[in-house]
Amino acid sequence: MKTNQIFLDKFYQLKKDFSTKLPIRLKEIDFALQNCIKQSQDDDQLQVLYRLLHSLGGTAGSFGLVQLGLEARKIEGKIVTIVECDNRNEFFMQLEDELEKLKKYANVHSI
Repeated sequence: MKTNQIFLDKFYQLKKDFSTKLPIRLKEIDFALQNCIKQSQDDDQLQVLYRLLHSLGGTAGSFGLVQLGLEARKIEGKIVTIVECDNRNEFFMQLEDELEKLKKYANVHSI
């Protein structure tokens, strides 16, 4: 088997695995956001949410789901601003709306 075909086969398998695990990743992001809402002053919870979105943004883009990656990055970028936010609960509620958009996009545009 040619080297290119081996690479393509492995890449396709990774892409398939990503697609299969996408609903779980979205649930993890949702769970992390709920933890942020419950513990709005806990920066560790915020870091978990940030990391999950950052990972989704990069991985989605790598597999050709550019818009999904951009949406994840958009939410990730908003998290950076929370340090300066006076009302974290209101901020997290807005993120809930953004996450719902992300989930709908992921369902429509899955691999």
